Amino acid sequence: KTLYAINLGAVYSRNVIRDLLSGVDKKVHYLEVNLAANTDLYKNEKNRINTEIFAKHYRALSEHLVYNASSSNNTFANQVIFNDHGYDITSTVTTGINVNYDITLKKCDLRIFGSYQSMFVTSEQYKDYTTNLIDRPNGTGTVGLAIIY
Repeated sequence: KTLYAINLGAVYSRNVIRDLLSGVDKKVHYLEVNLAANTDLYKNEKNRINTEIFAKHYRALSEHLVYNASSSNNTFANQVIFNDHGYDITSTVTTGINVNYDITLKKCDLRIFGSYQSMFVTSEQYKDYTTNLIDRPNGTGTVGLAIIY
């Protein structure tokens, strides 16, 4: 019997960061909406191949950044603080696929997995803080092995 699953979820988060050492007061409130569908392509007593496709939309709802420079050297602010804040307030859409191959053994299960996702920038809020962000799709792939006891 083949089972299908569709997941819809949302996350609302309010992040507040105060760093007294670097003089940063930062707030980002965001909403993230996730949609995923998965199914087992193949399944028997000892093996299973599961695939999932997903899409995620990230949108900052409000933001606030105050940086009080402690010296005339703003390298850390320009290279880290403003880039990080620009990334956090920029709306994105991420799409991807996950594939898992599960093998049932006597004492444990093995999972060989792979994933690919591509993130697309859908707004230009980052330009208020930095021009260093890449505005073309950003692809990431992973592969791995998990031993499940």
